[in-house]
Amino acid sequence: IAVLGAGMMGTTLSFLAAEKGCDVTLWARRKELSEKMLKFRENPDYYPGIKLLPRISPTNDLAESVDNADIVFIAIPSHAVPEVARKISNIIPKDAIVVNVAKGISYPPPKLLSEVLTELGFKNVAVMSGPNFAYELIRKIPSITVLASKDTRILNVVSNLLKSNSLLVKTTKDVVGVQVGGVMKGIISIAVGIADALEMGDNVRGLLFTEGVREMIELCRILGGKIETILGPAGLGDLASTAFSLKSRNRAIGYMLGFGLSFKTLDDAIKEKVVVEGTKSLIAIREISEERECTLPVVDTLYEILYNNKPARSALYELCTKKIRYSLLM
Repeated sequence: IAVLGAGMMGTTLSFLAAEKGCDVTLWARRKELSEKMLKFRENPDYYPGIKLLPRISPTNDLAESVDNADIVFIAIPSHAVPEVARKISNIIPKDAIVVNVAKGISYPPPKLLSEVLTELGFKNVAVMSGPNFAYELIRKIPSITVLASKDTRILNVVSNLLKSNSLLVKTTKDVVGVQVGGVMKGIISIAVGIADALEMGDNVRGLLFTEGVREMIELCRILGGKIETILGPAGLGDLASTAFSLKSRNRAIGYMLGFGLSFKTLDDAIKEKVVVEGTKSLIAIREISEERECTLPVVDTLYEILYNNKPARSALYELCTKKIRYSLLM
């Protein structure tokens, strides 16, 4: 098993696979991190004090990490997926299963990451999403994840690898719907974080959540996904966990924006240490909505706040009183 990305999720996935008796190569983009993991047998940047299992082998050599791998998990920021996937496309075995874990979208042009992987020649592609915070998974707190692939064999192989007494794995062939849920939950959670910082109240939070679900459904519909996927763990479940968690990066960014910090200031301060997928995906989703002529008021409002410096309070007030006029299942 190869796991690309030694962040919280990548490290957690390496534990899940190693616990099933698999030899795991954990690739870290930064050489200094891989050297620390080799020396101290732990990931000091993300899980200090938690010893790596004996079957986990850290490395900074990308080619070495995927050579002879049966399954490759891609657990890196979404904007880096196309480049890394391109580098390994001629190295990994042709029949290897590639599982994308990044909850983002490639841009420009806007493309789901499963499309990017398929275009690069990967034949056995799956995506993983849902309300599965890595720090809870590694601590064996009961969780659920959703695995999507067009191929039943892939679903069976990967779900058997991941499932445990504490992790329920739900499978589906709706690759589009699972990715839409993972992308949109981050965007909506930023809006909820802004509203919470501005103390706009629980009613506004509920309104943003409901409209967020509608926009998930609308985007899923135009891209060819299934509504029932959005109404399950990959949509509603992931949104609830992310929008209302005090540990959510997307909600935290929204909270800081609500307190008046500019997006540019925040982005410059955190981009070297933390990736917030919601902000990375916003421009791409807005472009898709304009091209397909679908109505996504929360996406549009958040874009105005982040990129056109519109005051957050007035923007959200206008959103909640004038722009949200649609029934949930319209």
